[in-house]
Amino acid sequence: MGRRGVPARLLAVALLVVACAASAAAQGASEPSIKVFKALGDFLGYKPQEGDTVFIPTDEAFGVFAKKWGLNSTSDLLQTRYLDLLARLGAYHVAEGSAPVKAAGLKDAQQVAMIGGNSLKIKKAGDGAISVEGASNAARVVQPDRVTGPALAHVIDSVLVPPDVYPSLLDAVSSRNDTKLWAGFFDKDEGVKARAADPAFSGTYFAPNDEGLREYARLDNVTLKAAFEDSKDLGLIVVYHSLPIEYTLEALRNASASQPLASSLQIGGVPEPVYHESNGSSVNLWGQLNLGDKSTIVAKDILVGAGTLHVIDFPLIPDLAASASASVAAVVRATPELGTMAKILNGTGILDELESPLFEGTLFAPTDEAFAAFAESMGFDGPEEILASEPLMDAILGYHLIPSAYPADALAKFAPFTVRPFTGGVLRFKPAGNATAGGNATAAAAVNATVNATVVTVVGGQNEAGIVTAGLDAGRSVVHTIDAVLLPESVFTSILSALEFYSASSVLQNLVADTPGLLAAVSDPKTNVTLFAPRNEAFAAMGPNFVAAASAPAANASRLEGLQYHAVPGARFVPAGFTLDGEKLPTLLVNETLTVDLEVSEDNVTKAERGTVRVVPSGGRAANVTLANIVAGRSVVHGIDGVLIPKSMGNA
Repeated sequence: MGRRGVPARLLAVALLVVACAASAAAQGASEPSIKVFKALGDFLGYKPQEGDTVFIPTDEAFGVFAKKWGLNSTSDLLQTRYLDLLARLGAYHVAEGSAPVKAAGLKDAQQVAMIGGNSLKIKKAGDGAISVEGASNAARVVQPDRVTGPALAHVIDSVLVPPDVYPSLLDAVSSRNDTKLWAGFFDKDEGVKARAADPAFSGTYFAPNDEGLREYARLDNVTLKAAFEDSKDLGLIVVYHSLPIEYTLEALRNASASQPLASSLQIGGVPEPVYHESNGSSVNLWGQLNLGDKSTIVAKDILVGAGTLHVIDFPLIPDLAASASASVAAVVRATPELGTMAKILNGTGILDELESPLFEGTLFAPTDEAFAAFAESMGFDGPEEILASEPLMDAILGYHLIPSAYPADALAKFAPFTVRPFTGGVLRFKPAGNATAGGNATAAAAVNATVNATVVTVVGGQNEAGIVTAGLDAGRSVVHTIDAVLLPESVFTSILSALEFYSASSVLQNLVADTPGLLAAVSDPKTNVTLFAPRNEAFAAMGPNFVAAASAPAANASRLEGLQYHAVPGARFVPAGFTLDGEKLPTLLVNETLTVDLEVSEDNVTKAERGTVRVVPSGGRAANVTLANIVAGRSVVHGIDGVLIPKSMGNA
């Protein structure tokens, strides 16, 4: 990929031409200067061949040529990006044959074959004046029969430009007979036209030919004007046919078909892909929405500026439904009843992905009313308190987002079925009557469901929600608004509801229920503590009689103290809630503390901080946090693998 391979023979000829200047320039200042050739010859490093006839442009001719290519001076040609151009120019200025042809031997209307495979036409006037006509322009011979070492030169006043070489992309599509329609499309967008006219273009462009455009319109049963000229997206379609990297046909044939080409059209900062496959001696190309209509390169390796143009026989169609304004984040912001969800998106690390229209997924977005009810159930003063807890926001968003796009009709078609959200767990969909499609959607959030479309109820691990507005179009994703916040297996309204949910905490749940004064606290969502919750295996490790003794009515006081020792004031999440390794935390048991050993590392994939916490009691064995950050109202629960014994109760 990148730079094309220059045919060795063409390079040799280009270098032969320029190297001839070394001896030609030495013949005298009165002759037209061809020092540019010497500079190019030194740059390319080749020597002339015996018996060649060379048409050498003057320095002034090269100066004019350089300006056409957008260069400040001829010295700017001394760049590797122009090797191909120099090779083709050289091949177009050297005649076929083993013996030099003097001016006297040139005849009017004679076709002179050049070593690149093209030919030049000689025009000879009655007074002997000679001019040379090429494919794109003509030149006058200003000094015939100039001896340049082993070669014979006819010095000319213009650089002859061969076929399939143009100073810009716009020049190419405008000049060619097979791309006139496409050339007209550049006029519809001034920005696109300016870029196409820039000789600095150095990538790849695929220009559909006129026949291919007419065929596209015929298949789509529309006029060309309706298909392209009247399209507000015409400028984007034109840009989609451009690649920032240069590919010759050979490079395209050798490129892996499993890796799409990155176009110059970016949506949400991500290049739209162009798909490709080798097709014998050519290459097939297609866009996101070409379906079965692939295009084939029918004219290859046309030089435009410092880039390459290929003519194709069918246009490439991108997925412009995924426009820059249509993304999950944009749709949420544009929907009035999703104000709290918009704030949650802004407060989480996944926002950048959800800003891209190329993101593919489904977001079940609770309405502001649903978040208000959720906040109340959690003991919060309002939805704003949700935004103060990043772990809570992450848990909620991750549970309401699934990695596939399910429009309203797909939900209805496949229900009942289950999916796994991004943060794990399960969501289940069951048929549930009709819902209103559309709601308060704006133009940026077009609805793809129909009124009275059959939709579903979304069933989470702890509760369920109905769909309020179905099918807000969000690029390659879909947003459905729902009437409740679905509770994942890491979010509960109280400590008690968390203990009741996890069967591995049944022993602790029973001990709490048997302790006067604790049941009310763990049932209250406003309780604000961090609970280190021993799992059932931790109690079993304390011996066969430990739980029975702790459960006895006579042990109420010591049981209360033991349970208080497992709680510290305030909600401390891992790792942000534990700032110091070796930090001593006061517990609810008066005059007793816990020591926290903290190890913080970075997730290799998400780069987010994660922590390993070891809790060291004052009078017993240490315990490791094995399940962190279970939100329980205003509290947080961490599952541990040991029972914490305070010094005041003796060593265990």
